[in-house]
Amino acid sequence: MMRAAFTLVAALLLAVGSAGANSFFEMPDEFRVPVPDGWSVSDDTTQFPIHLIHDSLAAQLSIFKTELSGSDQLRSQEAFRESVSGVIDSVVLQLPDAVLLTSTGYNVGNRAEFVVEFSSTEPNTDVTLRHYLVGLLYRHPDGYQVMFSLWGRSAESQYARVKPDFEQMREGFRYLGPAELEVFPPESHTNRWLLLLLVGMIAILFLVRRRRVLSSRPSVGTVPIWRCSCGRANHIDNAVCRRCGAPRPDRIR
Repeated sequence: MMRAAFTLVAALLLAVGSAGANSFFEMPDEFRVPVPDGWSVSDDTTQFPIHLIHDSLAAQLSIFKTELSGSDQLRSQEAFRESVSGVIDSVVLQLPDAVLLTSTGYNVGNRAEFVVEFSSTEPNTDVTLRHYLVGLLYRHPDGYQVMFSLWGRSAESQYARVKPDFEQMREGFRYLGPAELEVFPPESHTNRWLLLLLVGMIAILFLVRRRRVLSSRPSVGTVPIWRCSCGRANHIDNAVCRRCGAPRPDRIR
């Protein structure tokens, strides 16, 4: 019953999505994307990837979703840049005759995004293709990140006509799930505080040990004295008091 209702809603959205220049396609609880004039959404709209096809030109845009959890999460802008470089090296440049044209990245509010443009050769036809690859990263409140990838491609001869459509779909893309205000998780200061605590404990142990060593040494700095009845303290070797001249007593207390 629920699946039938979902299919009906998806079909209605598909019909709306191909009706005009200001239409949108929405995948419930996932995303919303503008559908430019001349584009339509493919038949299967219940699972990823979602494909948008140009009605008259050899052009297509596919939308993928990936969840990053645990150590796979990107925790800083630097990690995000390194991830993009990894995609370029291990994916983009591995395509036939691949040539990197542009690579840019942004941190916009609650999402980070990158845009990579490159060309390659279609193996079966030797046609040169132009690619418009986009990554949109969000952070879910439950502690993982969501990455949407938009991959637009067309024949090189038609790219200038469809690139504005690719840009419109990227700029108008909206994630419909819950997202934190900051895409990168806050830095953990646990290790820093543990280090400070360790340094403090070492300092305390050092002081305690030093005091014990000092207290165990013989009192070589104490000068032996005898005190006269007049109150003057005299060195033990003094036979008479240096103040009043009284002789040192035979029995010194």
